[in-house]
This record gives sequence, C-alpha cells and structure tokens, in this order.
Amino acid sequence: MKPRLVAACIIVLFICGMAAAAELPDSAVTIYVEDNSGQRITTGSGVIISKDGVIATDMDIVLAWLESDNNSLFVRTDKNGYYPMKALITVARGMGVALFSVHEGGQMHTGAPPSTEPEKGDKITLLADAGGPEAVSRDGKIIGELPDGLMEISAKVSDMFKGAPAVNSSGRVVGIAVKAGGKNALVPMSVATALSLTESDETAAKASGKISEQTIPNTIVLKKAKAAATSERAGADDYLHLGVAYAKTGMFEEATEAYKKAIEIKPKYAEAYHGLGVAYASLKKYDEAVEAMEKAVQLDSHYTQAFANLGFLYDFLGDYEKAKASFDRAIELEPEFAEAYNGLGVAEARVQHYEDAIEDFKQALRIKPEFAQARFNLGLSYVSMEDKQSAKEEEASLRAMSPDLADQLLEIINAGEKAGGEGGEHEGASEEGGEDEPSPHE
Repeated sequence: MKPRLVAACIIVLFICGMAAAAELPDSAVTIYVEDNSGQRITTGSGVIISKDGVIATDMDIVLAWLESDNNSLFVRTDKNGYYPMKALITVARGMGVALFSVHEGGQMHTGAPPSTEPEKGDKITLLADAGGPEAVSRDGKIIGELPDGLMEISAKVSDMFKGAPAVNSSGRVVGIAVKAGGKNALVPMSVATALSLTESDETAAKASGKISEQTIPNTIVLKKAKAAATSERAGADDYLHLGVAYAKTGMFEEATEAYKKAIEIKPKYAEAYHGLGVAYASLKKYDEAVEAMEKAVQLDSHYTQAFANLGFLYDFLGDYEKAKASFDRAIELEPEFAEAYNGLGVAEARVQHYEDAIEDFKQALRIKPEFAQARFNLGLSYVSMEDKQSAKEEEASLRAMSPDLADQLLEIINAGEKAGGEGGEHEGASEEGGEDEPSPHE
C-alpha cells in the first residue's frame, strides 16, 4: 500500500532577480555525473535528508546517470568530503525528485526535520554551488499554498539551481529545487515531502540501509536492463525485465512504457500484462490496472499472483464478489497462499460475512504466524461480531508483531465498547496499517 503524500505546499514570489553570494548549508551537496573516461556529463545540487546518507535531488541528474551502464555518480560536501552513490532509492517522475543513498562516513548533516514547514510570508533563498568559495543565491518570499508540497515561483530559475537547497531566514533547509509535473521551470519541493517518500516499508528500509545488499543489485539490474533493451537484438523479455527494474526503483511511468513495448513485440505476454497492471495500480490508474490484470489471467489461467492482485484491485474498487472469486482461484492454484487468504477474508468482511472472514484470517495465520495484518483483521472481525474477549486476545498477540497496529486495534475495541460493537476498516494487501489502497506485487 502506497502512503499518500501529505505536505504543506507553497507559492514563492522571487523579489530579487539578481544572483548574490552566500554560504551553502551543511546539508547541501554537489552532485557529479561522469562517464567511464572521467568526462563530466552533468553537475547539480542535492540535500541530505537523512543521517544515513539519503540525498534528495532533481530527477534529471539521476536520469543522466542512468543513461549508461558506465556512468558514475558521486557527491561532495564541505563537511564530509566525497562519497560515491550507494543505491538508488526511487525516482518520482511526477514530483520531479529522486532519492539515493551514499556511502556515508559517520553522521551526515541533514536538512530540516519533517515537522519543519515553510509558512506564508517567510523569506526563502535558493542556493547553488557556483564552483567557487561562495554559493549563488536567489531570495524570495512565500505568498501562498499549492498542492503536493511544491513551492511555485513567479520567476524562472535557471538549471544551475537543479536540486539546490531552499533555506528559510534562520538558515534551515526547507526545500529542494526540482522540475515537477513536467514543468520546464524549477520549483522548490518541501523537505517534508521528500522525506515522505521514504515512509513505505521497502523505501524506508532502503533508506536506512537495512536491505542495502538488495538495493545495490537493484541499481545495477536497472542499468543493465536498460542497456539490454536498447540493444539491436532487444526482445520482449528484455523489455519485461526493464519494466520490472523500473518498477523496483519507483519509476512507474517508465515501467508502463517498457511493459507496453514487451506486449507490442509479444502480444500474448501474460507476465508483461501483469507487470503493466502493477505499474498502473502504483500510479493509481485503477481501471487501467484491472484491464491489464484481467488480460494477464485470461492469457494464463494458472497465474496465481495475477489472480491475487486482481482480487486486491476488485476489493479496492468495491466489487467484492469478483474479489472473492479471484482470491478463491489464487488459493485453488496455491493452497498455502497466506496473502490470498487475508484478501479473501477482507472481501468477506466487507459484506459482513464475519464468520467466513474469521476462518480465512485464521488460515492466513496458520500459514504465516507472524502475519500482523491478518492478526489485526482477525481482531477487527471479532469486534464486528461483538466478541470483545477474542478481539482483546488478538490485540495482545498483535502487540509483539506490530505495536502500531495493536494500538489501532485497541482503539477500535474501546470505541466499539462505547458505540455498541461498531467495527472499523479491515486492512487489505499491505503488511502494515494505513490507508486502504490496493498494493499489488510483482
């Protein structure tokens, strides 16, 4: 389940068109992309947003690095020296921002914490490394708010400010200059918005280095897949692999194009239709996702994961009977499919078939005892049946797996006691709690 990005958004009026000299903040970095001969391809700025060495920058800088398998990317900071890229975390094309991590040396200097947001009337300054002792700056003023954590500006800012930090009057970094939503002009994005991109389980793990042994190969795989797909002998499988590689780094628009190319070459390619459905779902294009996923199972009636993902989509769109049929088929194909049992239980609970839902959640937990979401859903079903004792037992078991989910369940149990047994929302495909959106998997 993808988290919704909620951040303050601001309009900035630049009141000074002339560049001035200033000092870069400690969290600012200069990013260099070079080819295998050491020739400079592009240079830009970035902002360290995590002490683990996670950097936010304009996506064009990272896309330039991805153009060739032989390109290298490294950063320079005044306080920490030079560091090579460790792993690409995500490229959010619609937002114009990319996140990557570097091999840090000790604690990194970071920008403002998530709670720090610019406010209307604040002075704001963009700073770019000009290659000399001082930075080039542009001063402005915040005059309003817009969606998506972006700070719209009234004057065009040159490309030398790509990824540049935006600081407030106290010198705190509160934004990063990016080209968002296909705009030609750079606009600052709030640091809080960039940080929100690390809130999903997988991205947060990448950012913290917990699965760094996987993220480094993912970056290499993307570059190699792109090289294979652009070769003269590229086939449908090459584009399928490219789509998967793009999806794993959060580049879902690019993933859809790669999957479409695979289908163009091989029209009856179930795996490509499945990948296309996953990418569309990640972009919240749910009707297109269902159409692609239905095509996948039509082409391959034994495609277990596609049936499960189709069930998640049907459930999200409110077609619970089709959702149940899809989950039933997934379980028929793979009897020990815990996630499908959980999905089936959710669909049953939606139509108030709580006894059936309870049996499904118990099956999911039999197969996967540490399945926190299924435990949460089981407790919630007991609440709906006004079995407070059983619900509290599930809450106690859940607490060791996920304290946050246990707190949510306890709150619902207590509310149900006051309201006469009213239940809450069952959780769908995500391993943790959150908003009820489908979360199809590759």
